[in-house]
Amino acid sequence: MSRTYHQRARILVVDNSEINREMLNDILGETYEIRLAGSGREALEILEKEHWNLELVLLKLEMPDIDGYELLEIMREKMWLEEFAVIAVIASLTADVKRAYRLGVCDCFRLPYVTSILSHRIENAIVTHEKEYRDYLTGAYNRRGFIYMVEKFLNHCEDRSKYAIVFFNIKSFKATNELLGIKEGDHILDSLYDEIEQSFLKPIYVGRIEADHFVSFVERDRISGEKLADFCDQVFDVSNKKIRVHCRCGIFYLKDEPMPVSGMIDRAKLAKQYIVDEYLKPYAVFDHNMDMAYIDNAEITTEFEEAIANEELEVYYQPIVDSVTGKIMSAEALIRWIHPKKGFISPGIFVPKLEEDGSISKLDRYVFQKVRAYIRGRYEKGLEVVPVSMNLSWMDFYDETLIEEIIDFLEHAEFPSRLIRFEITETSYAALEENVGNVLNKIKEKGAWILLDDFGSGYSSFNMLQKFSFDILKIDMSFTREIEANSRARKLIPLIIEAAHALDARTVAEGAETKEQVEFLKEHGCDYIQGYYFYRPMKKDEFSEKLDQNS
Repeated sequence: MSRTYHQRARILVVDNSEINREMLNDILGETYEIRLAGSGREALEILEKEHWNLELVLLKLEMPDIDGYELLEIMREKMWLEEFAVIAVIASLTADVKRAYRLGVCDCFRLPYVTSILSHRIENAIVTHEKEYRDYLTGAYNRRGFIYMVEKFLNHCEDRSKYAIVFFNIKSFKATNELLGIKEGDHILDSLYDEIEQSFLKPIYVGRIEADHFVSFVERDRISGEKLADFCDQVFDVSNKKIRVHCRCGIFYLKDEPMPVSGMIDRAKLAKQYIVDEYLKPYAVFDHNMDMAYIDNAEITTEFEEAIANEELEVYYQPIVDSVTGKIMSAEALIRWIHPKKGFISPGIFVPKLEEDGSISKLDRYVFQKVRAYIRGRYEKGLEVVPVSMNLSWMDFYDETLIEEIIDFLEHAEFPSRLIRFEITETSYAALEENVGNVLNKIKEKGAWILLDDFGSGYSSFNMLQKFSFDILKIDMSFTREIEANSRARKLIPLIIEAAHALDARTVAEGAETKEQVEFLKEHGCDYIQGYYFYRPMKKDEFSEKLDQNS
């Protein structure tokens, strides 16, 4: 396995022979950054200062003063062997190889040096040691590796404020992957990593932390808004085609005070959500106002129950309209957390963390109860009512209490069961196919509609339609937003609509923001449209006013 990343690995050569040191420096210097030590004592002095910044130590065992065995004992005691690999170099037949392995070396090499063999074994040792820290696709650090390397760097840094975390992601990458194919999508990810590595930022470390999300650790003085705006607009050669890729970027400038690297990444990612015009200025810098909106995992866990009790969590409603008449036909219930101190907290921050700790079903039950109460209130007063859909997480299907509560409500509903709908993602259905199908059939039998959310965002979209009779397909917004720029999206959307209608399902296009998108969807028979072009999510009082006008 060869190194596919670009930063040169750092090797410490420890050998009391000056001829050997010079020879190794010549052999390895073109590929690696080399530090030389002529004795165990000199090596120890270097390790005290630079152990965190090495990938490998090439250590001769037989030396006067502090020999290789004693140096290994010290390395193990100080836990440095977790930070780099060690290859032992053996000069005599009496060397205790078993002892060297027990002390933590990963390989032993007997003199004289054979260039090709030595180079191969050094490469293998470094790659094997770093494997758990590297992304298999691009060669970038994975999340664990990036955090580990940046933490090591900062532990030996005099002024943290000289550095920054820069977060990148590709706009509508799910749609790009679906349109081009996984292999071509992987090529784009690999190419973007190369571009970040070789960019004007000259990053110290680059990581791919998930999917199309990349982070880089850079010197803050290298960041230029103008250059960053140009960089975010990339063109890649994919299968003999020019593919334009647009990135969005969040920046977090470090302060000279301790903070977990994971928190820095989260803040850079959060900043990206505050981009106003992603084509004019495709980046945003984390500031104090955003800091008020940031909440970490521990805070969510401790404050969530209190937030429900105090009704800090509020249900918003986003109308869904008839594509021809523009009349409100239904709505989606969306949760918002209005924190008493931090203000608005994005669902993109707290919902994934509730899923991680298993609390998401409590949130979905809360939304279900609020939506029921709202619909019942208007229905009993004889006011205009439209169906409202709420999301079900895959974890909800393991919560028997919630499922029983939903079934019981539908059997004894205070209003027509058609007025409440349930959305699931294809990921949820695929993950729990058998159990989900049984539950969803029961829900349908009681008169509620089932919507397949984010249709087209996964790899098994059309296959899903063979397995369950969904009432509505919600076309993922990544397709809708590509209507004007992507000819493949313009070809696929009509096919999705036609397939849905052939299966007696209706379609909702999510994320419509422009007149051109709306006209295209109307022209190709999309039944309903949801997006900012018509309505943003709104509080229940404002939604009630819209419904009153709607009637």
